[in-house]
Amino acid sequence: MKQYRIYWLALLFIFSAAGATAETISIRADYWYPMNGDPKSDTPGYMVELAKAIFEPQGIKVDYQLMPWSRAIQETRIGKIDCVIGAYKVSVPDFLFARQHWGNDETFFYKLKSDPWVYKGDVKALQNRKIGVISDYSYGETLDGVFKKLKVQGAKGDKALETNIKKIISKRIDTMIESEYVMDSKLAKLNLSEQIVSAGNTLQGEPMYLACHPGSRRVQGFVEIVNRTMPNMQQSGELERILNKYNIAVW
Repeated sequence: MKQYRIYWLALLFIFSAAGATAETISIRADYWYPMNGDPKSDTPGYMVELAKAIFEPQGIKVDYQLMPWSRAIQETRIGKIDCVIGAYKVSVPDFLFARQHWGNDETFFYKLKSDPWVYKGDVKALQNRKIGVISDYSYGETLDGVFKKLKVQGAKGDKALETNIKKIISKRIDTMIESEYVMDSKLAKLNLSEQIVSAGNTLQGEPMYLACHPGSRRVQGFVEIVNRTMPNMQQSGELERILNKYNIAVW
């Protein structure tokens, strides 16, 4: 009996050790719903669900947590975490990217409904506007260059979007820039869709990616899994099923 007990204890130890050493990919981003949101929610964001659908069938646990964007970029760059989601290539050109983007981000300027200003594509029209952005975000090469020359107000932290919305309402700024997906979702949640409206498309849309630490063969393996899996998800309809939960069309 004692020998059997030792045998089963040994098996338990082996399986416990195997579970403890299971592979994990760490993914970080600030709150940017519907791309990514609350890690504890049943709808954590379509990019989070996409990552889980890709990695978990391979036995790889997805460790997704919220983090201020600037810190997430910094810690991915030095290899403290593996990847960020929702990144533009222009913002982190040194990172490692999967071949397939995870959606096209169309950005718009927003204003109070009572404000007659409309953006029609001429960046000179931005010179006299009080513009709120999110620090360390990229808004496309052209606008990034314009914003460096203007005195824009940068919001930081997990609640940067809410900060800019409050500034619009209080008239501390008169213009903000945000993803159409994100802003529509947030304004609806805050019941502000009739107070804050689009002032025009920035015409600076960018594809969004899973972007990873560039100096690791282990992380390179994660990216290769994405490259292999995405075409199958598109063909099987699994990608469409995930996107439908968030009212987003397949790209």
